[in-house]
Amino acid sequence: HQCIEPLLIRLEPGASSGSETIAHSGHELIFCVTGSLFYEVDGEQYHLEPGDSLLFEAQLPHRWGNEGTSTVTAIMLFARPDGTEGILQRHIHN
Repeated sequence: HQCIEPLLIRLEPGASSGSETIAHSGHELIFCVTGSLFYEVDGEQYHLEPGDSLLFEAQLPHRWGNEGTSTVTAIMLFARPDGTEGILQRHIHN
């Protein structure tokens, strides 16, 4: 079984997951609604514009950031095996 956790997020300019990469079980989908979002997955860099999406195996090291000057709105979807927790906390820092 898998658990699917969708999130609608707003990222202000300069927001990021940090300089360290993240890796966890399952899959991750990001869909950029507004703004410009940077993603790095397993050393490959992606720049997502409105309407762009990225789907990847989440055990690959990844990180993200809003390097633009406007707020990013995006949909993040985590598909993970039942019982794994703490994925959201590794992506979003308070």
